[in-house]
Amino acid sequence: MSDVVEENDGEEDEKKGGTSKLLIIIILVVGLAAGAGGGFYFGGGLEGDTDEVVEEEELIEEEEPEIVLIGVTISKLHMPVYSSRKKYLGSYQMSVTLKVETEEDSANVKDHMDEIRHSFLKRIANIDSTFRDNPGRLDVDFMASELKDAVNKVLGQEIVLEVDVTDAIRMR
Repeated sequence: MSDVVEENDGEEDEKKGGTSKLLIIIILVVGLAAGAGGGFYFGGGLEGDTDEVVEEEELIEEEEPEIVLIGVTISKLHMPVYSSRKKYLGSYQMSVTLKVETEEDSANVKDHMDEIRHSFLKRIANIDSTFRDNPGRLDVDFMASELKDAVNKVLGQEIVLEVDVTDAIRMR
């Protein structure tokens, strides 16, 4: 009787081994299919579709002409900086570059330089030019947008297209 029981146990082991092998094969096939599908999706699909997209992008790039801006630099500009509570934080020495499109615009900016410097002082003295979450740190991007508004108001039109604060050193 013990011989019969041992034979039955061997048959059950063979069934379990066959089932686990089949499960491993199914997992491998599903993984391979998912990998191929992901590669197709992230690879852009068929080659014909990507050619059409590239042609459209090339057309868009050809239509936009590249504008080269001319920079007018104002060096050693001393600006008082205040926090949101109108607390004086100190004086900053800055270099600012005003970017325009043409030489005529550049000459116009240079002709009005004294008025532009005065408008910068007025504008910066009346605003909070620091970060809201860190009142001791100068927000140069916000300051650049405020200076752009101030200079274009002096010039009477949108001549200055960009303002870059290139240096800002706290003088105390």
